[in-house]
Amino acid sequence: MFGFIKMFNSLMAKLKQNKRLWFTSVFVVSCTGIGLALMMLIATTNNISKDVYASQSKEFVSTYKDLEKIQEIVDLYFL
Repeated sequence: MFGFIKMFNSLMAKLKQNKRLWFTSVFVVSCTGIGLALMMLIATTNNISKDVYASQSKEFVSTYKDLEKIQEIVDLYFL
C-alpha cells in the first residue's frame, strides 16, 4: 500500500512539473466527472418521471370516478 502511495506521489510530482500535461489531465478528469454526473442525473430523472406519471394517472382516474359518483348523487337529489 505504501508503494502505491509513493508511486502516486511521484506521478503527481511529474505531472505538476509539466504544466500543460497537468492542466490537460485535470480538465479531462473534471469533464469526465461532470459528464458522468449528468448522465446519472438524466437516467434517474427519466426513471422517476415514468413512475410519477403512472402514479398520477392512477390517482386521476380514481379521483375522476369519485367525482362522477358525487355528481350522480347531486343530480339525483337536486334535479
